[in-house]
Amino acid sequence: MATRKLVLASAGAGKTREIIDEAVGRYEAGEAVLILTYTQNNQIELHRRVARRLGAVPNRIHIKGWFTFLLEDLIRPYQLPFFEKRIENINFNESSPHKLPNQKFQIRGRQEYQRDGKLNAKHFLTSSRDQAHTAFLSKLVCRIAEAPETSSQRKAGRKTIKTGYALERLAEIYSAVIIDEVQDLTGWDYVVLEKLSMLAELNITSVGDFRQTIYVTHHDSKKPGTIAEKLETFKQLGFDVENRFVSHRCITPICEFADGIHAALKLPPTKSLVGQVDDQHQGVFAVSREHVEGYIELFKPTILRDRRDVAIELCASREAFNFGEAKGLQFDRTLIIPTPRQQRYISGDEAAFGGMKTDKEINRFYVATTRARLSVAFLSSSDQIRKGMNAWTPAESGPNS
Repeated sequence: MATRKLVLASAGAGKTREIIDEAVGRYEAGEAVLILTYTQNNQIELHRRVARRLGAVPNRIHIKGWFTFLLEDLIRPYQLPFFEKRIENINFNESSPHKLPNQKFQIRGRQEYQRDGKLNAKHFLTSSRDQAHTAFLSKLVCRIAEAPETSSQRKAGRKTIKTGYALERLAEIYSAVIIDEVQDLTGWDYVVLEKLSMLAELNITSVGDFRQTIYVTHHDSKKPGTIAEKLETFKQLGFDVENRFVSHRCITPICEFADGIHAALKLPPTKSLVGQVDDQHQGVFAVSREHVEGYIELFKPTILRDRRDVAIELCASREAFNFGEAKGLQFDRTLIIPTPRQQRYISGDEAAFGGMKTDKEINRFYVATTRARLSVAFLSSSDQIRKGMNAWTPAESGPNS
């Protein structure tokens, strides 16, 4: 029986190293491996890491983006009974392509099915009919899988996904599928994952940190969407959970503060593997607006903010990143410009992130907090700070403190 494994790892735990270790190990054992990830940057990094280990990326290790995998392996070979024109590429959607800006209602004629019960090309494809909307790519895989075999297909001996050919084909080519940044999957992606999990011969390893979910493959109300829902779905699919709650990046005070952000999930504590550091300014700090210029001048932190239009003057001519841009990066020191909710949290409000429809803001806060190796400072507008933080003032700071 093939393995089903979900590796939950903290920020800085070495997730990419673990993926490469498994892929290379299987390759050296004569197996073929498919590695899937969401962002292009992750694909580039995985290619670089494999090439560094083996000299080049061998033909038995395939690295693909999630959307490319869906289109090339599960849609295009089986699209003809549904859409005659070849789907050449994808059209990336940041929101629903069937709703006008600031409108709640769907554009007329974009429903999923036509009146005759056939799939509606206007729903899944662009007007040119040769590009598929990423917003509905996973759903299209599932709809093709659910469609009954037509008489012409039976006559031609052509198999659809429902008859198992597409999935069996994957199991014939690869012994294992490794899904990187699995936290980015949502909604219909989990139906695809369920279908993959039905293959007895295919090993599946999913790796990620759900607290770092700031991108998603599509925006849809279909569950699972929240962290808790996703973890429960993996449990229902029979995945064994392995924890990697360690950090090669952050010192202990930063790990402890970051763990507290998602305390409601009751995850194991993150253990810092950073050795002794000869630096007096370490930990988590609150810095007032009155003292922030002096703090920046003294410690030269990288500034992290929610959006580019925040703290424009403070960031001018200084190294600054949006929270999303900072994902995957690390720095010695950071200064975070918190959002109003995040400001409430660092002021001690335990309900600061309550009542939100999504986990996006709390996850972005976690990502920002876990970028620094030695010190994290928050620009604070309150005299109240939560446990685990220190208020920084110039009077209390020596040359290196």
